[in-house]
Amino acid sequence: MPEDTPVLTGRPLRDHAALEETSRYADDVWVLTPAWLPADQKTLRLDFTLLPPPLVDVAKPLFLALLAHDAPPGELPLAIDSIRTYFGCVRRFLWWVHSRDRTLRELDGEDLDDYHREITALRLSGGATRCNRRAVRMLWAYRNVLPDHLGQDPLRRPLRQAWARLRRRAGGENRTDRIPEQIVGPLLSWAMRFVDDFADDVLAARAERDAIDARPPVGPDLPTALAELLDDFRRRRHPLPAAPARLASARRGEPFPSTSYLARLLGYPVHRLDEARPRQMIAEAADDVGVDTDCPLAHAPLNWRRSRGRGRHAGRIGHVGPVRLTGPQTGRIRTWARRRLSCRFDLHPCRWVLW
Repeated sequence: MPEDTPVLTGRPLRDHAALEETSRYADDVWVLTPAWLPADQKTLRLDFTLLPPPLVDVAKPLFLALLAHDAPPGELPLAIDSIRTYFGCVRRFLWWVHSRDRTLRELDGEDLDDYHREITALRLSGGATRCNRRAVRMLWAYRNVLPDHLGQDPLRRPLRQAWARLRRRAGGENRTDRIPEQIVGPLLSWAMRFVDDFADDVLAARAERDAIDARPPVGPDLPTALAELLDDFRRRRHPLPAAPARLASARRGEPFPSTSYLARLLGYPVHRLDEARPRQMIAEAADDVGVDTDCPLAHAPLNWRRSRGRGRHAGRIGHVGPVRLTGPQTGRIRTWARRRLSCRFDLHPCRWVLW
């Protein structure tokens, strides 16, 4: 394989990503992010420095074939994020092989059974165990492109077949009983009423919160900036904002100041207020002006104590209409909703998601 071959050849790329600027076959780290189209996900990459050095030449042709959709008969093509997942499973197996100072061709059926027992003994989820099983079989299925490969099909081992029979994966349509119309009808009506009544309040409060989160640090000296902020509360005789009620259980239910909100006002990370001096200053200010359990935002709904979870509920409600009326998977609904919101954020996002 030419060392300068782009590993993402044939994959659709993000906007503004050029194939000639992507990772090459000779690179130790293949960055897959340009081919991962949902932009809200973290960076994806294959780091071959994490593999046993003698087996890197086995892994690279395998993952190049996976990226190029060069799948042998019986193997389905994989998405970019799935390829990254299988990289971890292949890495686990290659280190297991390397620890025994063996090559792939030298492994016999008993060796494959031993690894299978080791994986199942880890008590992973069914999906994680299947991923590790399939990763091992890839080193047989893709043998035509590998310089070293397994000498037999792991799937033919009786131990693996017995495990698969006992843990058949349910497929096809969702077998859960359909929700009765007399239940779904009022639920859908309530969801739309909720959005119509509270969307404006929720979005205004969210915009104010985003503006606070975007503040830069007030100054390089945290104690001075905190003292000025607390003095402002004292001058206005305004109580300090309280932390969420769920955090008060550790303090016998007594409200205490929200250091996270004060940190946002200052533009500092919250852990800076956990130091001894800032905590003492905040406690002294709380003794002077008290602690207010109401919402510190100017755009709070009228009855804030009953509506603290409205933003979270609105996000859930945004799924009710599409899931009920169209029936796609939840992950697809979320992706669809994010894309629609990114196009027209000037509209009401809650209503836009619902409809």
